[in-house]
Amino acid sequence: MIEARTPVEAARRVARLAVEREAETVVVGMPLMLSGERGEQAELTERFVEHLKALFQGEVLTWDERLTSAQGERAIREMEGERRGPGRKREKGRVDEVAATLLLQSYLDSRRARPLP
Repeated sequence: MIEARTPVEAARRVARLAVEREAETVVVGMPLMLSGERGEQAELTERFVEHLKALFQGEVLTWDERLTSAQGERAIREMEGERRGPGRKREKGRVDEVAATLLLQSYLDSRRARPLP
């Protein structure tokens, strides 16, 4: 998890990590509304992406993250073998980590599904 106070600081940290890990592409989750429209959070994400593109020489792209948190929550429940119970809340960071993994897997799966040029 990257902690930052501003989108510029977050973009700097992500760009630094991408360079350290010799990444060629950074995939950023785009928080669209269920209708597919862009809301306030999507606008903030777009600003972050603009900063990141200015700092990172590789490819920066966005990927639809709708429902990844719900899928992450479900995956955690399945791994722990539990049923949905009233009053039980997940640690947000843990759900976010699983959601990010699902987002990246979705992106990678889409690349595999495309025919090679």
